Amino acid sequence: MTRARERLVLSGGINLKAGGSNTYLQKLLESLGHELGALPEGEIKLDHASMTVRRLERVTASAEAPKAEMESPLTRIDPVHFAQVWRERAVRCKNVLATPL
Repeated sequence: MTRARERLVLSGGINLKAGGSNTYLQKLLESLGHELGALPEGEIKLDHASMTVRRLERVTASAEAPKAEMESPLTRIDPVHFAQVWRERAVRCKNVLATPL
């Protein structure tokens, strides 16, 4: 966060299960005199900066599209190509290890 010069993106939310008072975003806003639950959408002017608030609705598992049958990554591997890549890797490794520092 200390390296952000022009834009810093923070995401967070209100943790309804735990009371919602311990998130980093809430502590930051409290130090600036704001409450996360009471922030209006849009741009908010702070001392020497501004903050844009966007609210997103919670997505639940029931709202997600059904997942397609997952293809195993192993079915897409060409064993001949795979072996060739590893042989080339072994040669490069051997050459690197033989090179003086």
